[in-house]
Amino acid sequence: AVSICQSTTPIDMSEFPVGTSLNYECGPGYLGGTFSITCLENLVWSSTEDTCRRKSCGTPPEPFNGMVHINTDTQFGSIINYSCNEGYRLVGSPTAACLLLGSSVAWDKEAPICETISCEPPPVISNGTFYSYNGTFFPYGMVVTYQCHTGPGGEKVFDLVGEQSIYCTSKDGHLGVWNSPPPQCISTNKCTAPEVENGVRVTGNRSLFLINEIVRFRCQPGFV
Repeated sequence: AVSICQSTTPIDMSEFPVGTSLNYECGPGYLGGTFSITCLENLVWSSTEDTCRRKSCGTPPEPFNGMVHINTDTQFGSIINYSCNEGYRLVGSPTAACLLLGSSVAWDKEAPICETISCEPPPVISNGTFYSYNGTFFPYGMVVTYQCHTGPGGEKVFDLVGEQSIYCTSKDGHLGVWNSPPPQCISTNKCTAPEVENGVRVTGNRSLFLINEIVRFRCQPGFV
């Protein structure tokens, strides 16, 4: 369209006689060079359709472990978006625009990097340990499994309470977190809740207690 071109002929007229030709050149960011339009006998100007075409920035680079999303095209004025695959976080700009660079056009930003999301080492538990195929790096999706210590002869001395396995995930697509708290290793030798006549338990409001655990009581009013 003429609106995207610059006139190379000084114009200070509102009407032009039939046969008049005006010279134009395509603006920055467009292909087509110089061209002319002519006032035709039917009192309309000759067509300028597709005379000035937007320059292309070319196919944008796709980040490793990510994707580039071309919304319309890759020509002058277009904007593209980047995203990372699941388990990776985007480092850099999520968008780029095809803009003027001197007499040509280019993407205004480099493609971002998709970096692996990872978790801190899993929590350490008392009377137990965890194992995984990599003991120092815990990337997104890695599973660690807990087990309780055994006795000198390999006998069971602790019960594992909770999820035996937890895995590295992310809630915001940026920081890695473990999907649940670690389990606990509880002694297999437990006592049921004690009862004291005319007494009220003031500590340990639960049904099972460990060996050597102390539970405190107070006497009801009127008793010593």
